[in-house]
Amino acid sequence: MKPARFFLGGDIVHQTVTHTVAACVRLLHERTILVLLLLFCLGMGCMLWYVARLQSNLIASIALQDASLYAQALTEFRTLYTSEVVETVRAHGIEVTHDYMTHAGAIPLPVTLTMLLGERISAHEAGAQVRLYSPYPFPARRAEGGLRDAFGQAAWDYLQHNPHRSFHRVEEVQGRPALRYATADLMRPSCVNCHNTHSDSPKTGWKTGDVRGVLEVVFPLDTAVAQTRAGLRGTFALMAAMAGVGLSSLALAIGKLRRSSTDLDQRARRLEREITERQRVEEALRESEEKYRHIINAAADAIISLDGQGLVCEFNYAAEQMFGFTKAEMLGKPLTPIMPPHLRDAHASGLLRYFTTGKRHLPHWHNIELPGCTKDGWEFPLEVSFSLLEAGEKKFLTGVLRDITERKRVEGALRQARETAEAATQAKSVFLANMSHELRTPMNAIIGFTRLVMRRSQDVLPQRQYENLEKILISSEHLLTLINDILDLSKIEAGRMEIHPVSFQLEALVDVCLHTLEPMVQSERIRLVKELDTDLPLLATDQDKVKQILMNLLSNAVKFTTEGTITITARHYDGAITIAVTDTGIGIPAEALDHIFEEFRQVDGSTTRQYGGTGLGLSISRRLAQLLGGDVTVQSAVEVGSTFTVMLPLHYDAAPLVTRVATTPSREESIRCRLWMA
Repeated sequence: MKPARFFLGGDIVHQTVTHTVAACVRLLHERTILVLLLLFCLGMGCMLWYVARLQSNLIASIALQDASLYAQALTEFRTLYTSEVVETVRAHGIEVTHDYMTHAGAIPLPVTLTMLLGERISAHEAGAQVRLYSPYPFPARRAEGGLRDAFGQAAWDYLQHNPHRSFHRVEEVQGRPALRYATADLMRPSCVNCHNTHSDSPKTGWKTGDVRGVLEVVFPLDTAVAQTRAGLRGTFALMAAMAGVGLSSLALAIGKLRRSSTDLDQRARRLEREITERQRVEEALRESEEKYRHIINAAADAIISLDGQGLVCEFNYAAEQMFGFTKAEMLGKPLTPIMPPHLRDAHASGLLRYFTTGKRHLPHWHNIELPGCTKDGWEFPLEVSFSLLEAGEKKFLTGVLRDITERKRVEGALRQARETAEAATQAKSVFLANMSHELRTPMNAIIGFTRLVMRRSQDVLPQRQYENLEKILISSEHLLTLINDILDLSKIEAGRMEIHPVSFQLEALVDVCLHTLEPMVQSERIRLVKELDTDLPLLATDQDKVKQILMNLLSNAVKFTTEGTITITARHYDGAITIAVTDTGIGIPAEALDHIFEEFRQVDGSTTRQYGGTGLGLSISRRLAQLLGGDVTVQSAVEVGSTFTVMLPLHYDAAPLVTRVATTPSREESIRCRLWMA
């Protein structure tokens, strides 16, 4: 696993380096002047830094050399003074002491003279300073001879271990940059005895070569730095001016080259785009041809194309199967072999006339029924659609041919079924017209005589027999209602329902319906509410049909409401009246709302057993509303209630009646659907 990760990491590094190099090359190509300017600035900065560093090192080196010469000169002076002066005068009895000023005829010690010389040099305007100090000064020099600062302590520590080397550092001295140079002041043989035996000596036990002090030379650097920088500024200004002229010339040349390169690049890109577009078009053309061939050969209908001379240039697989000719047999040949013999001459002359003059014999080229002929001579019906394609000066006529033999057979069966259905409908209408009187007359007689018997024998008959009469009356009325519903539905389906429009006040009709409904409201927990607009206009339509609709809706509301309110409202707007019947009953499930208006349909079997009914009331109500130019809709939620809304135009219009009747599903349509499904 480790080698795999190693090689994977190597690939990533290689890709990163490659992308970085490519990005740099691309940046250099696209931003040449900017890159050169950045490189020039970077080079100038580096050169400036290097020269400044070189200047600092040079100044420090010169200062170090000067300080070293100062120290050497003082040391040589001290040595020369000791050997040539001190030794000579001592032989003549002259005293050599540090306090020579207080002794007549005395001269200073070498170290004292060295310190005096340093003070004189330090007082000079050049700013150089010379000090000789030791951590073991004599009492007379303790104020100025000790280690005064950190440099003195560092120099003493360093020279203790390196007495023959120098110690130097660049520091701020009195606010000015300066080089502090220190060398070791070694104990001389001539001084050992004095230092070891003198009563004021701070230390004894000195030996020749011991470090007894530090000779420090402070050499200021600010003047040299200022002079050097002034010279460098002029040099850099001249170099910058020359570089600016060179860069400007180079920028002009590069700009001209880039313009030429941009022009060439644009031409190359245009050429590349043209080549790419041509390749794309050629590829699209090849794909289009392949798709065309695939669609042509996969089509279920026969597709045949003719060129400008009327010769076949396309004959797909479905055409081969339909007519029995192969594609090779038909290509480059006229279309006449797939036509009946009696139409071939007319086709040839008509096709020639069309390609010559542009005039065609047929009024349209879509869904034309023409006969076709197979290779075996069998003639069959076709449905043909033509289209013309003009490609430059060339013309191509393409036809889509469909065998409609089966459709013709089904149409014949449908025609026969329609005739049978029309005959059955006519017979049903005659039967219903004849049976209307035959069914209603006995039922009316039964109901009438039952009521008469109940009214006259209420106090005579036993209670059980009287209850049996009530059952007979209720059953007879229910049967009469069912007969009326079936007869009404049959009339509506047959288009024989008559409309008798009259002008009436809707509120009066609603009051009649509510008054009729009051005996059905047996529970005191149900309340009937009427909320009608006060300015309702007259309604001009069939009053009996409107009453039948309202009674069906109100009776359903009473039937399915055990407690709560049943509210009937009416509003007028936009030339129509909307009547809504709202109850707080059991409600209708959402899945049952789609078929609630179908014949003989209720929510489920349990409601039929519990509440009764045939499932015709809502269907008849909607059919009647549609006959009057309106409709019935429903909104409902389970355990919340239902709202049935009737929309009726203010004025009944008899003109659309034929259209409304025609939209009613007929027995012929049902038969046609069953035949297609079969």
